[in-house]
Amino acid sequence: MTVGYEGSGKGGFEYRIIRDTKKKDEQSFKGYYLHISVSHVESCTLSPHVLPLVIGPIQINNNSESVIDHPTNAPIELWPENTCMVHDIYRLFSHTVVQEYWDAGIPGKIWDSAIVMLEFLKNLMPFLAERQHIVDLSAGTGLLGYYANNNIHSGATSSTDHHVTITELEEALELIQRNATLNSNQPKVNIHPLLWGNREQAEMCGKADIIMASDVLYESGFFDDLVQALYDLSKPTTKIYIGYKRRGLDTAEEERFWKRCMDRGFKVTLLQQSSDIDNNDAETDMVPDLAQQTGVQIYRLTRCL
Repeated sequence: MTVGYEGSGKGGFEYRIIRDTKKKDEQSFKGYYLHISVSHVESCTLSPHVLPLVIGPIQINNNSESVIDHPTNAPIELWPENTCMVHDIYRLFSHTVVQEYWDAGIPGKIWDSAIVMLEFLKNLMPFLAERQHIVDLSAGTGLLGYYANNNIHSGATSSTDHHVTITELEEALELIQRNATLNSNQPKVNIHPLLWGNREQAEMCGKADIIMASDVLYESGFFDDLVQALYDLSKPTTKIYIGYKRRGLDTAEEERFWKRCMDRGFKVTLLQQSSDIDNNDAETDMVPDLAQQTGVQIYRLTRCL
C-alpha cells in the first residue's frame, strides 16, 4: 500500500487483521473498511494535518491454511507485473468520503489547496445566507462540493433551499460520479461538464452565489478561458474563493491573471489572517492556520458594483 510521507510521494507500512474467533455473527464474514489515522508524528511540519486513509473492502478468509502467492510487504516496484490492486483507497473528511484515482492525473488527486479550502469552507458555512447555490469549479475528486452538500443539509446550516453543482471536464467526470455514490445519503448534487470558456455549458450550470475553486491556476494559456468561466457562472452578488499554491507560474504571470480578473470587473482580495483590531473583514479570520503552513493563499473575487 502506498501512502504519503512528507518530502516524498511514497511510504509504506504493514498491518495485520486477525479474526475474533469468539464472534460467530455473519457480519464477520463480510467486507470491512480499514480507517487509518495518525495520533502522533515525529518531526513533521504538518503533523496535525496528515490525512487519514480508508482502504477496502477487506475480506477475511475463513481458511487459516490459505497461502499467499507472493509477499505483500514487498515495495510496489517489486510486485509481479499486472498485479491487481485488491483494495480501493478513500479519504474521509467530516462525514464526506471521496476516492482518489492517481492514474487519472491532476483531477484524480487531492491537492494542498483543496485541503486548505475545505478548512476555510468549514468556517464559512455557518454564515451562509439562505437559498445559496454553491459551485465547486473544476472539482477534481469533488471533495469541496460533496462536503458542502453533506453539511448544508444537516446541522445548524440545514436548508433545503441550498443546492450544490460540481463541474469538471467531460473526461474527468467518472471519478466525481463514482464519489457521488459514496455520499448518496444527502440530496443529489448537480454534476455538469464544464470546459472553461464554453458559455453553453456554463449556462447549464446556472449562476452561483458561491464559487469554490482550488488549484485552478497552473497554466497561463488557460487564463482567458478561466476568467470567462468565472464571469459566466457569477452574478453581481456572487463571491468567488480561489485556493492557490504557486507551482509553475512566476510572479509576472500571477499578476497578469489577477489583472485580467480586474479587467472583467472583479475586485480581487487576498484573504490573510490579521491581528489588526481595525480589520473589518470577518472572512480573514476564517483562513485556517494550515494556509500559511502549506503556502496556500485564498483569494476572494467579487463583482465591482
